[in-house]
Amino acid sequence: MADALDYAPLEERVRICLAGDDAIAGLVRAIGRDPTTLDPRAVADIAAVLRRLAARTPRYRCANCGFSSIDHFWQCPGCKTWDSQRPLLRFDLVAGLEGGAKPA
Repeated sequence: MADALDYAPLEERVRICLAGDDAIAGLVRAIGRDPTTLDPRAVADIAAVLRRLAARTPRYRCANCGFSSIDHFWQCPGCKTWDSQRPLLRFDLVAGLEGGAKPA
């Protein structure tokens, strides 16, 4: 099965992400690469890493106690408050690197 990045517009979206996110571009620069001149294979490798990070990065946070998780809970496992989890608006790279669902 071909990777979704074989589709040229998706590769371009990853390049736009690299250009617009200082943290991700900084990581690429830290390994000695220029984010603007990456070859398609390097872009695909970065996209695969970002997919793995996103899959384990919290997407919801309790407005009451700060408990964060990948999954949405109607009742917060941390403080037992109902309907207090809110979607996070931005990908939290640090949370993805730390792994697991932890309170904020």
